[in-house]
Amino acid sequence: MYTTSLKTWARAVAVDSILTAALVAGLFYAVPHVFQVAVFVLWWSTILGIGATLLMLILPVALEKAVEALQEEVAFLKAGQTFASFDPDELTRAEKKLNDRKKVLEKAWPESMVRRFAVSNTYLAYHWFSDAVVWILLIVAGHPILASFKVIGFLLSCIVIGVARKQYTERFAEADKIDREMADHRKAVAQHNSYK
Repeated sequence: MYTTSLKTWARAVAVDSILTAALVAGLFYAVPHVFQVAVFVLWWSTILGIGATLLMLILPVALEKAVEALQEEVAFLKAGQTFASFDPDELTRAEKKLNDRKKVLEKAWPESMVRRFAVSNTYLAYHWFSDAVVWILLIVAGHPILASFKVIGFLLSCIVIGVARKQYTERFAEADKIDREMADHRKAVAQHNSYK
């Protein structure tokens, strides 16, 4: 159901291989300056990654709360339609505001982002393994604080993957299931026709 594109695999394997090779070369083979550059890159990428991940997680939650509050307001206004003090313009404004917030919420997690982060279980296992190798190398090299930040970044990325998978299920799972059933049906018809 969840898939990971070949481009994502290639990028992840290339980046992880380069960073791991730099850490190993600097730590075990004492190649000058390679280890310091790798640690510097890891610090920046980890901090920026944690910041971006927190933003991806916090923004939709805040928008969802705003949408829920507006839904309650619209429901309250609709329930008060029978009273003499009812203002239809107020209901129209509230509904317009609700629709605008829903559009912003959809843009916070667009389709491309959902499909990118709803990764396959194989990619998730690879992500865990490659990060564990980096954690171990950092701890051996005497950088436990950076290793701790990498663990925090990994856990946050797992939360993002979970949210993306939930969004994927809500938005695309039914369409994917229908597409798969249609493909199976076409395959069965083609097989049946080939026997004639």
